[in-house]
Amino acid sequence: METIAPLLLGSMSLVKLLVCADIWVTLFHEDPRRPEAEALIAEAQASGAELLYPATALKDVFTALIESDDALTEEAAWQAVDRMRALGTAVGVDEADLVLACRYRGLTGDLSDNIAFAAAERAKADYLVTFDEQLLRRSTVAALAPQDMSIVLKARASAART
Repeated sequence: METIAPLLLGSMSLVKLLVCADIWVTLFHEDPRRPEAEALIAEAQASGAELLYPATALKDVFTALIESDDALTEEAAWQAVDRMRALGTAVGVDEADLVLACRYRGLTGDLSDNIAFAAAERAKADYLVTFDEQLLRRSTVAALAPQDMSIVLKARASAART
């Protein structure tokens, strides 16, 4: 196993995770999947993984928190955005990213999803992390659900210690 561990786990360098807006919304919102989102963030911090998000996700998260069934106050939504910025780093979006996102129209048909793909590529993210089954199947980079990404991060940390 030692000889194939780098192939399975990637290099032991810090991993870059492009965390989609749905994970952030779940993190700041009452949702049955919230423990999975919290575990992902905790494991990423413990392992030193770099948390990234498309810059446009800030608006998506803010809007989702304000417009949900159990909507947060505007101040609470701003606090969630501040926390998101403290935990992760925005990946900018420029015309080249929008061109790429538009070329991906056939993958999902959703511009926000396609911008996430473009952001993952721009940042050279190792993984895209989302709850969205369609994104998991169609991502242009390796994609995992939060609980699976937590397992990979634990495995990488364990392999690095040996």
